[in-house]
Amino acid sequence: MIKRMFCGLLALTLALCLAACGQDEPAAASSGANAGDAPAVPAGDALRILEPGTAAGRYTVGHLDGTYSGDGLLTYIDYGSLQQVALCADPNCDHTGGSCTARGPVSDLFLYGAWVVDDDTLVVAGYQPELGIGLWRCKADGSDPVALQCGDPQVPTYPLLFDGTYLYYQSYGESDDKDALRLYATPLYGGSYEKLFVLPGDSQMLLGCEGREILLFGSDYSARSAVPAPQPGENAAEDEINALWEQFYAQYYAAPVKNTLLYKNIDTGEERVLYAWEETGERFSLPPVCMGGHILFLDCEAPALREILADGTVREWALPAVQEGGVSTTAQVAAVVGDVAVVDLSYNIDTAQEGAADELIQKRYAVDLASGECRELTLRYIDDGYAIPLRIVAASPDAVLVEFERQASLDGGYDYTSRCALLTVEDFLNSQPNYKELSTPYGPLVT
Repeated sequence: MIKRMFCGLLALTLALCLAACGQDEPAAASSGANAGDAPAVPAGDALRILEPGTAAGRYTVGHLDGTYSGDGLLTYIDYGSLQQVALCADPNCDHTGGSCTARGPVSDLFLYGAWVVDDDTLVVAGYQPELGIGLWRCKADGSDPVALQCGDPQVPTYPLLFDGTYLYYQSYGESDDKDALRLYATPLYGGSYEKLFVLPGDSQMLLGCEGREILLFGSDYSARSAVPAPQPGENAAEDEINALWEQFYAQYYAAPVKNTLLYKNIDTGEERVLYAWEETGERFSLPPVCMGGHILFLDCEAPALREILADGTVREWALPAVQEGGVSTTAQVAAVVGDVAVVDLSYNIDTAQEGAADELIQKRYAVDLASGECRELTLRYIDDGYAIPLRIVAASPDAVLVEFERQASLDGGYDYTSRCALLTVEDFLNSQPNYKELSTPYGPLVT
């Protein structure tokens, strides 16, 4: 049970976290630049985001026994053959020994995933109890693993950027500046990491890149922090206390949260604001996403999908109105397929029956980013009693990799098996269930 809980927690953070720390003894950290100083890393090629797949297939973490909580293996999904194979070149290997390349370069690893550098090079991340979190480089078949020096950082987050020489990621350090969020650089082909500059603001998120600039999203809550909390007297009546707290929350949610998207040059430290906006109220949209060459975010109140263009102007597309009585709206951009954004919208309908649970409504829409056309996508499957939209594992220009069935563990633990398939982009966008099922002997596709 402890193992399952641990694996589950790590998997839940995977979409946001790519933890990385050297597996070898850390090299002596060079003195990185402070905020506003010129970084020690020389200027290189344009930055790009490393992805776990290509149009031909996708690297993912599989499981030796075919279940979610089984021992992790690095695997490859071949879209041509519809096969999942372990990242091991030995045809006689049973993938249980420490020498198996599908299990990583050291024993007892919890694997996060693999990201494609080029046709023959991957970057892989994993956790090992004695050594912590690690990044290493290997060939496309998993062979020749080489640990990278990441020494100081504790929680580098995805995306992982690359400029032909260095990997870049944001992280809190563990020593002199553990409370400062910095940009770090680790050379892919040998050498120690570099601390670059402290990232601006108290709440920053690295979203993507353009040329030699990184795109950062941050939220400023200072206006809300300035709202004084109530201090009722010792003899205050309950009604008086409740009234004070109601007044506090009214002022708190009326205070704006200021959101900013900005570019920061990694060579000069120069910053330029791309777009800024404010939000009030109790519900907030998720941070913007960079997908398919688009910067997108959702306004849950409207609801609406917005795209921020390179010049800072905004395009907006209205989404279908929430059903009357709907509350607790959440929305996310699930994928961008070609020039079509896939948007998931969820809300609850109050059943108004005592003891009855609210009805959960989950909708999926396809928004054409060229024409603005919006239509509902209806392909679903049953998961834990709910009919929910297909889980999108990955999207390529030609096909969408989806999970179309999930079976929970019979023993009641947090475990499951699943079935996955490819859909052509045309079938996916037209809600046609013409699945090409994958053979996935190594279990659910976690990444």
